[in-house]
Amino acid sequence: MGGIALIVLSGVAGHWLGPRLGTDGRFVSLALLITAWGALWGVHVILRRKLSRSLAKFSRQDQEEIRQLDADDGHLIPIRFEQLFRQTGHERAVPWLSRYLAAGGDINSAHANSGWTLLHAASEHQNLAMIEALAKAGADLNVRNHQGWTPLHLAVDIDIDSVSQSRGDVNHLPFQTVRLLLSLGADPTVRDERGKTPRDVAAAYGDNVASQYDCLTSTCC
Repeated sequence: MGGIALIVLSGVAGHWLGPRLGTDGRFVSLALLITAWGALWGVHVILRRKLSRSLAKFSRQDQEEIRQLDADDGHLIPIRFEQLFRQTGHERAVPWLSRYLAAGGDINSAHANSGWTLLHAASEHQNLAMIEALAKAGADLNVRNHQGWTPLHLAVDIDIDSVSQSRGDVNHLPFQTVRLLLSLGADPTVRDERGKTPRDVAAAYGDNVASQYDCLTSTCC
């Protein structure tokens, strides 16, 4: 759409400027179009470089944080909630959780901005081992974030969306995170601030998805 608009504007400008410059308007249009495309390409390159630098910086920070979490001088260096929260999807999150709890960390601490707990974050990352470890340590399975979503709400959404985004078969959803939370005792009837249950999250993706979710909470399958 943007490219079409650029061509049209260049044509109009060339038609108007051509006679005033004493030349063929088509040449003016072409020159304007080439100039405009060059400018846009330059902006595109600059933005890509900035994004690449930002991602590289984030990657370095992430690696540094993981290095710090792995650091252990024999005295079990305490792990802060914010550190563990950011790394709940990592494969080594479970041993880090043990150190966090050993240092007196609260299993149900919540992020100030979102209200997400460690269990919310682990569910979003579909880290099944971390979810089990958190539940075993006494995490509240039905805790709600600032929008009223429980870990089960998030699990329903991510279990569907991850398959959809990877162009998988949404007609045969594994619902691994959802299954685990339900087996651990998560309540599927909890409503968020808008009155929506986890089933309503599934229903937003279509009746077929909702029926698959229903099979997890009933004996229909």
